[in-house]
Amino acid sequence: MITLKVLGPFRLEVDGRPVDTRGRLARMVLVQLLVARGTVVPTERIIERLWPTRVPPSAHASLHAYVARLRRALEPERPPRTPARILVSAPYGYALAVERGAVDAWVFEDQVAAGSKAGLPAHAAVEGLTRALATWGGQPYAEFADEPWTAGERTRLEEMRRSARERLAAAQLRCGQAAQALAEARALTREQPLHEEGWRLLTLALWARDRQGDALAALRQARRLLGEELGVEPGPTLLELEQSLLHQRLDLLHRETGESGEAGEAGEAGVPAMAAAQPQAASAAEPAQEPAGAVGHGRPAAPTVLAADRLLGRDEELARLASAADRARDGRAQVVLVSGEAGIGKSSLLEAALRQLPPQGWLTAFGQCPESEGAPPGRAWFDMLPTLAQAAPPGPYAEELAPLLAPGSETGPGQPDGSPARRFRLHRALLGWLRETALRQPLAVFLDDLHRGDQESVELFLLCAEQLRDVPLLLVGSYRTGEGDLTAALARLAARPPVRLALAGLSDTQAKALLRRTATGMSDRAAAALAERAGGNPFYLRESSLLLAGEGEEKALASIPQGVQDVLRRRLALLAPTVTAGLRLAAVAGREVPVALLVHAADHDADQLIDALEAGITAGLLTEPRPGTVRFSHALVRDALEADLTRLRLARMHSRLGRSLIALGSDDVAATAHHLLRRAGGARAAPPPPPRPQSTTPGSRASRPYAATHLRTPRPSSARPSAC
Repeated sequence: MITLKVLGPFRLEVDGRPVDTRGRLARMVLVQLLVARGTVVPTERIIERLWPTRVPPSAHASLHAYVARLRRALEPERPPRTPARILVSAPYGYALAVERGAVDAWVFEDQVAAGSKAGLPAHAAVEGLTRALATWGGQPYAEFADEPWTAGERTRLEEMRRSARERLAAAQLRCGQAAQALAEARALTREQPLHEEGWRLLTLALWARDRQGDALAALRQARRLLGEELGVEPGPTLLELEQSLLHQRLDLLHRETGESGEAGEAGEAGVPAMAAAQPQAASAAEPAQEPAGAVGHGRPAAPTVLAADRLLGRDEELARLASAADRARDGRAQVVLVSGEAGIGKSSLLEAALRQLPPQGWLTAFGQCPESEGAPPGRAWFDMLPTLAQAAPPGPYAEELAPLLAPGSETGPGQPDGSPARRFRLHRALLGWLRETALRQPLAVFLDDLHRGDQESVELFLLCAEQLRDVPLLLVGSYRTGEGDLTAALARLAARPPVRLALAGLSDTQAKALLRRTATGMSDRAAAALAERAGGNPFYLRESSLLLAGEGEEKALASIPQGVQDVLRRRLALLAPTVTAGLRLAAVAGREVPVALLVHAADHDADQLIDALEAGITAGLLTEPRPGTVRFSHALVRDALEADLTRLRLARMHSRLGRSLIALGSDDVAATAHHLLRRAGGARAAPPPPPRPQSTTPGSRASRPYAATHLRTPRPSSARPSAC
């Protein structure tokens, strides 16, 4: 069985196996015969096209050699000296005798014709035209696009595809799929702005979704473009549509969307036609039992609902994500970025959306950037796309997408990090597949942990955000603040501002509720202490409650859960040693500490310490409650930093801090005594006591900020304490 693919890169297959025709000139002979569609092409014409500037003396001999080579490729089992049955000789030329099903362009034509038959039901037309467009593999005769003799055939096929897309949008309108029709019409007007049919479909789709202002704006834009580019006014079809829209003549809308207008004409007085048609449309839709949020049978899509369920404190974020999904479903692709520190609940938020979107008519895909540094380029998409391909087969894009659908496959065209041309084809195929998939059904793509994604994984995410703006696509990415280098990626996304969901810690009430889910008998004292210590971080709270349930309250209050310790150690390992050293000094000083004290107590210059504190703030480990003061975002972070210090190092830091408090003239006797006592034996103990409660008496010393109250003007440098 022979298969010839001319939509996109030229390919010849015999019995399902690719065949190398060995040379562009031999392929050019075959393509000339294909364009002739079975008629004889004279030998002289073939030669002129092969050598348009200067025909060599051996032209006929070379042509015979190309024909012989092609015949061996097309009929490998044909016995010697027997007549060829596919590439046949004729008087003065050659012809190609193949079945229509052997050439993908001819199959495309037949399927378009079948889906465009007069009187075909709208749903059948949508199915047929969608199937036909799925066979489109790319630009016709792409390898020979620079040859003038392919121009007519290429133009004819491109026009046929454009016409099929217009008919598909019209059929989608007739069967109530206004959102899909809107997305397709937007693409048509962008690609062919001077074709009036695209503007007509766009206006109807907007009108069908009760966006009359946008519909009139589209007609005005069409009028402006036609006037500026061609110097003409819109044709009668657009003018009629404009008048119907301005005067609310709904009969035209009903005719184009398949709704009956009889109710408005013969129904009760004062009942608009649109309102009278709604019960009929609703009753027709009920037996289909479509998912909530699906668009069909004349029904507008129900608003997306994302409930928090057992996910505490994320109602607002889920509501914003649901609103983004509604905008995406209308054909305006949305990018949502979820950010926050480790353990704050980014993945849980994505999982809640992933669980609730499919019943509401969405197709979903999920990928996660792996922790391993040795992962191949594009690794985050390897698990996502094969699963998506089961629900939405890639069709003509499968071969180009082999590196992502079947990584490591020997038959694939290579890995995603191959040559620029191969990488370009891979990107183009992925975008084409996702576009067509989203036009058939709203698509939500989730990519977790972008901060540790390889360059190719992040690039694919950005390409989807930049080039799939006019389809029902919801693109959700999560990343950890302060980790990875996403500066350039976030800058590219800023060109079309995404929806940003920066997750904060849970409130005190929510934190206590989460703690008591695991440790039901927890005392109020322990709940309050653990909630304050975890700073509202759900992961820290869960780990603390598990420790309390297994070891008791005293153990939970006095130690750090092992899981939290492991996570924090990993975060610290990503920082420079000088940054970690500065953070450890701050941890020994207390939960909240003046920067002046740390600068004085540091064993390196002030700029280096300030850089370390700024890095801690960027990583989300520190905050700045007021100028000149830093505070650990969670008490657990401070505890973990201090817990990894040896007794010798801990005693030395306590000594420097105690002497610095004296040198700076601090009147906080308790804090000074705490550090000086700990320097002696290096024993671990509770953190230094907090500052004394501030007096409310105006003008009193205690009413001044902590840094001013406890630290006087530094003494001369000669008074700086020496390291013990």
